[in-house]
Amino acid sequence: MSRWWLAPTLLLLGLTGFWLWQNNVRREAVRALPAQQRTELYRRTFEDVQSVCSPPRSGLEGYCRSQATLLLEFPECDAGCAELAHRSRGEPTR
Repeated sequence: MSRWWLAPTLLLLGLTGFWLWQNNVRREAVRALPAQQRTELYRRTFEDVQSVCSPPRSGLEGYCRSQATLLLEFPECDAGCAELAHRSRGEPTR
């Protein structure tokens, strides 16, 4: 019986696990910040995304995508914040 599928399947599982671990590390790092620092970083990130990335300017798509992704990690990011982040990442909002 051929098991050619085993290596690609294990690779896919490994990559998925790494991606999930990396996202969790970033989320935990944001949540571990002292409240005042987290609030200030959230405010600055929100203002940057709102002023620079809504809509994303040509040449800044990567920057806007990463800042919008960071914005979604904050517990302070409400529905309006999430909509702004998704729009700035080029995702449909509905």
